[in-house]
Order: sequence, then structure tokens, then C-alpha cells
Amino acid sequence: MELFDHVKIKSNRITGIIVDILDDQFTVEADVERKVNDNSGYPSRWALYICTAAELEPIK
Repeated sequence: MELFDHVKIKSNRITGIIVDILDDQFTVEADVERKVNDNSGYPSRWALYICTAAELEPIK
């Protein structure tokens, strides 16, 4: 997998785009924007997930 590939995270079925790769870890930015009233403490409008290649499934 490469930068900007569209993928699905197997464990939670969230889809997104690979926005960074470092030391065999992939940062995936979710396709769905967080809700305005989401107060989970995450500072960005678009959630980020750190995954290994085994946790990701490419989407065509």
C-alpha cells in the first residue's frame, strides 16, 4: 500500500485515505467528518488512525 490509497480498517470497518507511512505504520484519515457536537477530545475534524498493513484492506 502507498500514500493516498483508499483503505478499510478491518477491526472497525472505517474507510479512509493513507496520509502518512512511517516505520511500517500507516496513518489513515477517515472518510467521514466528525460531528460538530463530538466532544471525544480529538482535536481534528477528520479522525486519524494508526494501523499496520495487516490491519488494512485496500479498496478499489
